Amino acid sequence: MRRIALTLVVLGSAALSACTGGGSVLNFGSNSIPDHIMITQVGQTNTPRVIAGTSIDLSAQALKGALGSTISTNAFKWTAALVTSGTYPVNSLGGTKPCATPSITTPPAGPVAFAPDYTAFIVVSAANQANARFTPPVTIPAPAGSTTGILAGSTSTNAYCAVLNASTPDGLTTGSVIVAIVNPQFPEQ
Repeated sequence: MRRIALTLVVLGSAALSACTGGGSVLNFGSNSIPDHIMITQVGQTNTPRVIAGTSIDLSAQALKGALGSTISTNAFKWTAALVTSGTYPVNSLGGTKPCATPSITTPPAGPVAFAPDYTAFIVVSAANQANARFTPPVTIPAPAGSTTGILAGSTSTNAYCAVLNASTPDGLTTGSVIVAIVNPQFPEQ
């Protein structure tokens, strides 16, 4: 009888230890680290464009694995910057246009490409850090010694673009989206 009881204890322990390492519901390992982060526009379409001076709401979602399983987290760090190249979506069918290159003039030199940090124009939801509101200014803030920043899209038929990033608090996983910043005088950009 003791042998049978001892055998059952040994077999039960072996079965339990086998189950806890291979992805079963008994796995106590950390499997909540996302592989990638997807950022989407909240509301109308998923063609992220905003008229300078107005706002666009974005949402981040942590994903894991080839099938994109969602991970329940709302802890993200948001950043933004203008970009000096790239393309932006113009419709939901995949059409794109090249981003205009923002530039500034610092006398006596000529215009130079300029990509300032736009993180100050992001407001992250206090209730849920997965949600953020981006409100780009009407003019590009120029650094000290430069002439006034140019109005978005005033020197180009295309919009200026900003890249918005949402990353995990440890910074190991980041997702990004290009947002077109459209001149209010030419909203069809």
